[in-house]
Amino acid sequence: MIEQYNAETRNKWLRETPPSQPGPVPFCPTCGSHGYTYMDLTKPLRDDKGDIILDPEGREIMKFYDVAVRPCECITGGGFGLAKLGVPERFLDCTLSKYQPQNESQKSARNACEDFCRSYPSEKGLLLMGAVGTGKTHLAVSVLAGIRRGLFADTTELLKQMQREIDGTGPKIAMEEARKTELLLLDDLGFERDTKWAQSEIAGLLSYRYNAKLPTIVTTNLRGNTLEERVTPRIASRLHEMCGVFAVTGKDWRRAGGAK
Repeated sequence: MIEQYNAETRNKWLRETPPSQPGPVPFCPTCGSHGYTYMDLTKPLRDDKGDIILDPEGREIMKFYDVAVRPCECITGGGFGLAKLGVPERFLDCTLSKYQPQNESQKSARNACEDFCRSYPSEKGLLLMGAVGTGKTHLAVSVLAGIRRGLFADTTELLKQMQREIDGTGPKIAMEEARKTELLLLDDLGFERDTKWAQSEIAGLLSYRYNAKLPTIVTTNLRGNTLEERVTPRIASRLHEMCGVFAVTGKDWRRAGGAK
């Protein structure tokens, strides 16, 4: 629902409401970090008889009569069209402020995500490793919400889409988007089927982004030798070179009904 104010109220509000303080979310170009946007409301100009007045070209002459003010996307849920970035519905409300670390490793990971948002753009990404249910995807999606651009790609689903492209049963866009998007979130690396084809495609994707200096955020349940065995030492080595590496340990929050 749009809340309406008159022009005097709007101008006073804009003068007296300073931009929000710098934080993990970058400056919002839409609202100037005020947190709200406004638009002038107009209606057709009418004469004394109530008839609409037209200009010489037959167009209605519009008259300003009020201002509509509403919260900007930067302070509302639904974060900057995250669904359009491929983020699943379950994670659309993820923000860094909602992530409550339960130990030092989780705190370090959240701080790293905040630093990434503050210093963006940067060619170095993030590799979040740890057991299931420790909030890795929550943190990664929160970065997309903070940056307000990029692409979410579940590794298994991405490979399925690529296979459909090869088979001619799907549009040839999945790999191209994943390669060239400004910021890629590759979720659940290592959960996909362990095949040479899958390893080759993932290696090619990461190599392309590495050479193009495009940042990538990766989440995985695997660590150390297990990661190398699953995705090959070559991919594991490339990930460590491309990303700041953070182990996210702790109890499974899903079992406890906590974070995603």
